[in-house]
Amino acid sequence: MSITIDEMLDLLSFAGTERANGNANHGPMAAEALFTLDRGESVLPWVEKYKTGLIEGPEAANPIPHSEWREFLGDRSWVGDWIAFFDQELAEKSWQETLREWVPPLAPAVMAAAAANAVAKMVRHNCFSSSSCENSAARLGNGGRTFVEQCR
Repeated sequence: MSITIDEMLDLLSFAGTERANGNANHGPMAAEALFTLDRGESVLPWVEKYKTGLIEGPEAANPIPHSEWREFLGDRSWVGDWIAFFDQELAEKSWQETLREWVPPLAPAVMAAAAANAVAKMVRHNCFSSSSCENSAARLGNGGRTFVEQCR
C-alpha cells in the first residue's frame, strides 16, 4: 500500500527531533528519499518500522517572545518552545517570509544540527499543507535549540 508524503509526515508528526537512542530523527527526510526514488510502496513499511525507535516530541512550556529570541538559543530544554515559536511564525507569515527572516540568524545552528533540509523542503513543498509546514517548524525549532555560543 502506498501513502502520500503528507500521510507519511502525519505518521511521524508525534516524534521529536531525536530518536530514543539519542541519534537525530531523519525519518521524514529518509522517507522522502524513498518517494524521490519512486519507491512509494516501500514508504509505509519503512515508516512503521522506523517509528518504533522514535520518542514523543517535547511539549511547549513557555512561549519564546519574538523580541527576546536570542536569549533562548542553545538550550536543548527549549526545543518544544522553539517548535511552537516557528509554528506561530508559519501561521502568521508565508514560508518565504519566514525563511528570509530566520535562515540568516539561524543558519549556523541549522547547519550544525544537520537540518539544512528544512530550507529545501519548504522550497520544494512550498508549505502547501499543514503537515509540511509543521515538519519545517520542527526543523527550524531544532536549529534554535542547538544554536551554540560561538555561532552568535
